[in-house]
Amino acid sequence: MMNIDAHSALTLHRHRSAELFADADRARLARAVVRGGSGPEQPRWWSRSGRRHHGVATRAPALS
Repeated sequence: MMNIDAHSALTLHRHRSAELFADADRARLARAVVRGGSGPEQPRWWSRSGRRHHGVATRAPALS
């Protein structure tokens, strides 16, 4: 087993934690995209009834 000093161990742990947090963040973002997250740049993947329910037009307004 490697015997490393406390500073190295803590530094390694901090980097590993940062990686894990970044991973979790990526997974959360991916899930949000799949679910049709309500971000400004994400399209909303609702059904027609769902869109009507959420107050989004189901088609373009008629040209008068």
